[in-house]
Amino acid sequence: MKLIQLFDEVLDNHFKVPPNGNAYDLEESSNPNYPITKLRKKGKALVYKFDRAGRLFPFFDEKKGFIHKSSDYIIFNEKENALFVFVVELKSENPQNAHAQLFASEKFVNFVHSMVEAYRKINKIPIVGNDKLAIRHIVLSLKSPRFATNVKEDNKYHIHKQFDYQYLHKRAGTNLFLENLCT
Repeated sequence: MKLIQLFDEVLDNHFKVPPNGNAYDLEESSNPNYPITKLRKKGKALVYKFDRAGRLFPFFDEKKGFIHKSSDYIIFNEKENALFVFVVELKSENPQNAHAQLFASEKFVNFVHSMVEAYRKINKIPIVGNDKLAIRHIVLSLKSPRFATNVKEDNKYHIHKQFDYQYLHKRAGTNLFLENLCT
C-alpha cells in the first residue's frame, strides 16, 4: 500500500475537505471577507482541516502558546514516489505570526506519521514506494510577500531562521497549483 493511502485510511474523514471539481477552496472560516484561495491539483491529494471547533489536543494546557493548535490545512500530495505534506496557515493580520503555528503543525504531522507507521507494522501492511515525508510550510495572507520579486521566484521556498524549515508566503486569493509546490 502507498503511504498516501495509509494516511487516508487512518485519518478520520470528518476532517477531510472535499474537492470542488479539480480544486480545493482554502477558506478562513473565522473571516467571511477573507479571499478564497483555489488549490488546483492533478492526481490524488488529501486535504484536511483539523482546527475545527473544540480543542485538537485537550491534554495540553491551552494557555501555552501554539502547542495545542494546528494550521488551517494539512495537505498530502504524492509526486514522483515522494509524499509531500503542506501545512498551510491563513492569516488576516501579520503573516509572521504564522510561523510558530506552522512549526507546531509540522510536529503534529510527524506524530501522525508515527501512528500511521505503527498501524502499518501492527497490521503487517507492506509499503509500496518511499515511506518518507517532504514537509513544506505555506503562509497565505492578505499582505503581499516581501520577497516576491518576479515570476521565477514565485514558488521559491525560503528557510525560516528560527524553526529551520522551508516555507512559502503567498497572497490569499491567488490560484495555487499543487504540482508546482512539490519541490
